[in-house]
Amino acid sequence: MAQTKQTKRKPQKPLSSRALALKLIGQVKGQRKPIATILQGDPAYQRLASRDQALIRALVTHFFRHHYALDAAFAPYLSRPLESLSPAALGPLRLATVELLVMGSEPHAALNESVSLAPKSLRGLVNAVLRKLVQDRQAAQDRFAQALAVPPWLQEGWHSAYGEDRAAQIRAGLRQIPDLDLSLKPKTGFEGGREILPDHRRVPVTDPRVLPGYDAGDWWVQDLAASLPVRLLGDVAGKDALDICAAPGGKTLQLAAAGAHVTALDISKGRLARVQENLDRTKLTAALVCHDAATFVPGKPGTRDSLDTPDISDTPDTLYDVIVLDAPCSASGTLRRHPEWPWIHARKDQLAHIPLQALLLRRALTWLRPGGRLVYAVCSLFPEEGEAQIERALNDNTSISLVRDPACPLPANTWDTKKGWLRTTPNTEINMDGFFAAVLTKA
Repeated sequence: MAQTKQTKRKPQKPLSSRALALKLIGQVKGQRKPIATILQGDPAYQRLASRDQALIRALVTHFFRHHYALDAAFAPYLSRPLESLSPAALGPLRLATVELLVMGSEPHAALNESVSLAPKSLRGLVNAVLRKLVQDRQAAQDRFAQALAVPPWLQEGWHSAYGEDRAAQIRAGLRQIPDLDLSLKPKTGFEGGREILPDHRRVPVTDPRVLPGYDAGDWWVQDLAASLPVRLLGDVAGKDALDICAAPGGKTLQLAAAGAHVTALDISKGRLARVQENLDRTKLTAALVCHDAATFVPGKPGTRDSLDTPDISDTPDTLYDVIVLDAPCSASGTLRRHPEWPWIHARKDQLAHIPLQALLLRRALTWLRPGGRLVYAVCSLFPEEGEAQIERALNDNTSISLVRDPACPLPANTWDTKKGWLRTTPNTEINMDGFFAAVLTKA
């Protein structure tokens, strides 16, 4: 009986940090998934030491944060149009430009390994372009600093919505690495950082678990802009509050810490589990309800197990003094923290949540007690998801009106005094996410 000869497989050589970074960038683009999701799901990345993970995470994040500006830095050194280059050449060129112009890496290491990442037939081109960039580094740095770092269609939308000056501020704000924002429980001390607003501190980026007060539950991570909608409600102590689409729970924690009796509603059991973890750590309490807000009717437990959408006129058995609706949206306002956003969301789908937003707002208003307050918020830079939704609701419902004066201190240039609502955008002064919020009351 003939024996088959088994061939031994040679163990695969682990990818270098730069090669793995380039592979992960391709996965973010190809799979249209967030950077954090791709990193968490990659075994090779997970096996690395924390120092190597930090390098790869920085390479990938900066690649997307400065994507279009990278091309502007090296394009003049090409002997052919940029559009004619294959991804096999563009990837190493862009990654090396990140290292040289953003991270300040030594040219020798960045050049040698970036060239080796290209196919042999393209290494001469990549090497020549990068050597010219190093020799002409200041001019390349100037072009890089002045170039648009995001897709042109986004810039066009900002210019149309906010004007050139504010659009320029958004562009500049998105180029900055976000700090870590902490919302503090009232009367909780915190040493260090910068106080932006009462009970809000900003510290350099780090692992939150190493900061003082983490184990004691004195604070939670929450972007400054995301903390403003609840602040707009004023004093909520002792009031019955509903937080719709509550996960990951920052607004639930704010309401509970301010003394409200909170019900947190979310469609995802997994995300509600995170809310509970945060409640446990901060020693705060809220009632958690897992249900689709589009079919939920307060005080009618039977609807929580039904997937049939009840008529919007169904009368709830429970009404609330305060409602927070942080509606599903494009999340375009989180570009500072998620620079890969334009590459994982198709442009044609950006405004897909508008019908759901309108539905949830109409339903939520039926759950509000007369004289109560509802804050509608979206982490979006698109006015169609924020300002336009409130204008439509006011036109369609004569029993509601805007609360036109903010009930709290706010950062400069965030409250539209003519319209009576909140609009934040990234900037270089007190940088924050893009958010819209308006407070409605019912007669």
